[in-house]
Amino acid sequence: MICGPQLLIADEPTTALDVTVQAQILALLAEIRARLGMSLLFITHDLGIVRRIADTVCVMNNGKIVEQGPVEQVFTAPKHAYTKALLAAEPKPDPAPPQPGAEVVMSADNLKVWFPIKRGLLRSTVGHIKAVDGVSLAVRKGETLGVVGESGSGKTTLGLALLRLISSDGPIVFLGNDIQGLRFKQMRPFRRDMQIVFQDPFGSLSPRMSVADIIAEGLEVHQKQLSREEREARVIKAMKDVGLDPDWRFRYPHEFSGGQRQRISIARAVVLEPNFVVLDEPTSALDMLLQAQMVDLLRDLQRKRDLTYMFISHDLRVVASLASHLIVMKSGKVEEEGPASELFRNPKSDYTRALFAAAFRIEAAGDGAVAT
Repeated sequence: MICGPQLLIADEPTTALDVTVQAQILALLAEIRARLGMSLLFITHDLGIVRRIADTVCVMNNGKIVEQGPVEQVFTAPKHAYTKALLAAEPKPDPAPPQPGAEVVMSADNLKVWFPIKRGLLRSTVGHIKAVDGVSLAVRKGETLGVVGESGSGKTTLGLALLRLISSDGPIVFLGNDIQGLRFKQMRPFRRDMQIVFQDPFGSLSPRMSVADIIAEGLEVHQKQLSREEREARVIKAMKDVGLDPDWRFRYPHEFSGGQRQRISIARAVVLEPNFVVLDEPTSALDMLLQAQMVDLLRDLQRKRDLTYMFISHDLRVVASLASHLIVMKSGKVEEEGPASELFRNPKSDYTRALFAAAFRIEAAGDGAVAT
């Protein structure tokens, strides 16, 4: 903004942000635009933002504008099939509740992840960043636990700690075994049963490995008894399960779209037939159509394989479509928790109410924007 531009191109400026910061950024852009009399070209895959901030919308597909016009006209009476598909792509709430008496797959009691703050010549510890501060939880077989909160609330750190990928304090019990304090080799038998799907579909896959090698890597580590033919059969089955053509298994990640790469990441996680999967913002980099497809895929895999999910996200619409139980985190602590449907309907804390309000009713950012 230093040169006082007449046109600002905002390319996905809110994609990686939590809902409250997202609302603040939209309000900031609106204030700057109004003050400077500036035009705004806002590029996003979030249709909710488009409807609230834009005057005119252009819908693009395969490098072409397939439809454009006033926002209300396009949203209420779309003409092109692709626009209609985008607008109908809202994830449908249909969480899988745990069965009565289902066993607890993963639990933690008063879990803490404190990062030391070191100062001075001798690097003495003068304090701690309490990323996770006394969190207790239990996830049952076949259940999806949603974990939501602002950026920096400790959501991802909690998931990494449960998988023993970072150090923490407090009991962690996985399938009846206390895994806190186990050494690297002692953890290996549990690794195949706990997997993670990362947020970034572009950075989480090695560009030097083929899709077949990426998906089969865990099998080579954890199931060495499998023959080459058996591993290939498992890879083919995993690709089919996530909706990928097995004939593509010899291609490399750069040959796939973002949605396809995320499907590869999911195939890599489920090929080992785990019990517990941490999904760390798996849909945040995807457009609305791909988000809905990904939610359907995760739900289908959960029911087919009786998977247990921990779903970390700042997109509460996606969380509502998958999670049966919800934890709201703030500054490393659990602010509120309970059945997801009950929390969405009647949040008790002011923080939770503000978070939900920002997610489902982002403030209008004013007039004069064109969204693509």
